[in-house]
Parts: sequence; structure tokens; C-alpha cells
Amino acid sequence: MGYSHEHEAITATYECLGGCFMNGEHWTVNSDPSLENLIKHLRELYADKKYVQVKWSTNKAITNPQRNSVYLYCGLLAQELNGRGLDMVKTLHDVEIPWSKESVKEHIWVKVQSAKFDNVSVNNLKTPQVGEIYDVVNRHLSNKFGVHVPFPSRDNNG
Repeated sequence: MGYSHEHEAITATYECLGGCFMNGEHWTVNSDPSLENLIKHLRELYADKKYVQVKWSTNKAITNPQRNSVYLYCGLLAQELNGRGLDMVKTLHDVEIPWSKESVKEHIWVKVQSAKFDNVSVNNLKTPQVGEIYDVVNRHLSNKFGVHVPFPSRDNNG
């Protein structure tokens, strides 16, 4: 049996045991049984390959509701900026371009995200980073253009 078949069998076993989450080469360990499963898996990989490189994080990744709120915010902000006649030329460039959810994300949100955290993927954000990015964007647009769009939450995501 080749490595890929063994790996698939191991993966299938570990996905179901101990409440761990395994996706490709990424594991989330959130219980004692899932920790034991990861250790067992690492031992098996090392025994087979004699080389395993491990990287970990103790920060929780952005949640699906937070990710959805980022995209919702970008859409709401695009509507507000367009409604006030503040197209991209008036805020960023020399050509009149109406805002869209995608352009807000690319030209505002991700620019701040990249500058603060050297990261351009919303999927790689950590929970507290969302609020930090929002605060920078909101402060800049409020001070420069008088535009304030509250960040969506369960209570105000319309």
C-alpha cells in the first residue's frame, strides 16, 4: 500500500476520533483525545518519512460569522460611499469608479490588513485582527469623509 492510501486511511480514522479537525496538513487540537491522535499521527509520519515539519498557532482563526461580517461590511460601506458620491477617485485614485463589495475589500480592507498584519487573505485573520482593521478603516473614513458604517454583528446585520 502506498503512502497516499495509508495517509487517507489514517486521516479518515483521525477525523472521526477525539473531536479533532484535520484538513489536509492542518490540524485543530481542541481536546485531550484530539491531541493524542495528532501525536500518534506525527509518530507514524516520522516513522515512515524520518522527517516531519510542524508549525502551530495558538490564535483562533477568524470564524465564519466574522468572515461573513467582513464581506457584509464591505458591501455596506460600498453602498454608503456610493450614496454619498464618494467614488474611488475621491478616496483613492484619479478615475471615477463606483465602489463594489469587491473593490472595498481589495482597495480598503485588504490594504489595511496587509499593512497591519503582512497578510492579504481574510481567511488567515485571527479573531482580534478583524476589529483592529475595522477600527483603522472606520477612523480614516470618519475623519476624512464623515463616513461611518457600523461593523455588522448579529444584532445589526440587517
